[in-house]
Amino acid sequence: MLFDRAYLKFCECANEGEVMLWNHENRVTTITGVIIPADWDQNGGITGVAISTHDEDEYLVQDRAKGAELVRLLRKEVEVTGWAELDQGKKTIVVTDYRLLKRKFQSFQRIR
Repeated sequence: MLFDRAYLKFCECANEGEVMLWNHENRVTTITGVIIPADWDQNGGITGVAISTHDEDEYLVQDRAKGAELVRLLRKEVEVTGWAELDQGKKTIVVTDYRLLKRKFQSFQRIR
């Protein structure tokens, strides 16, 4: 089976733990990261978002399926599942499912 270069390059960029499933047939991907603004209107309102992963990778969220719902989760950590692809050298994802991750922060005692 032949694969195109964009597909191979995308797979090489994926870090362990970031991509759970990636194959040529369906390209289903699960990523974890923080929702950040990616596009604005003339008045400065946010019109598009991206997911910044912990390894500083960035996926532009397509405004289809459940992607439009992520605008209200700015600066929150999420796990998203969807179809990822390379579009003109940029990673994009069509989100089919997501969940908000709740971080458990440890309390630290002040040392004097």
